[in-house]
Amino acid sequence: MATGEPAPGPATEHYEMQGALLEAEGSVGQDLAAMDTAVTEGATMIGSVGLNGTGTKAALARMGRFPWTVDTITVNKSGFISMAEPEIYESVIGVHLGDQKHLQRLYSDKVPVMSDVILSVEGIPAVDIASPVFSPDGRFIGATTLLFRPEPFFTKTPQKSQMGPHGISW
Repeated sequence: MATGEPAPGPATEHYEMQGALLEAEGSVGQDLAAMDTAVTEGATMIGSVGLNGTGTKAALARMGRFPWTVDTITVNKSGFISMAEPEIYESVIGVHLGDQKHLQRLYSDKVPVMSDVILSVEGIPAVDIASPVFSPDGRFIGATTLLFRPEPFFTKTPQKSQMGPHGISW
């Protein structure tokens, strides 16, 4: 062992694990911030082009660029899905989302929200990040959301592990 290096053992493994957890936490925070920014920017673009149409489809596709994304949608001010991207999820168009607690808060307070893990109308457990959509003159016209699967999102960080005398350290 070189001078100045910590002795191998439980304390060293503990510090290695803490470092790996901090690295993972930073990665998760950065990715959540990137998704939040994508949804906010998408809401601004959709506000200028409307909840349906070619420009909206392009904005939804851009919002959904993350590998753990299920879909991105627009929801009208009555709570019904207006558009969905990718096309494989177009079957959810017309479904009412007004009973979802996070969207109820978005509609009442007109603020961005994130859900807990919910059973989505697409039929899978997922998390939803949503932002209100306002027209160019400032009228609330609905919402846009990015739905993502928590498992691939939280397991995407490369895991560092090594076998130590007390098991595996991360």
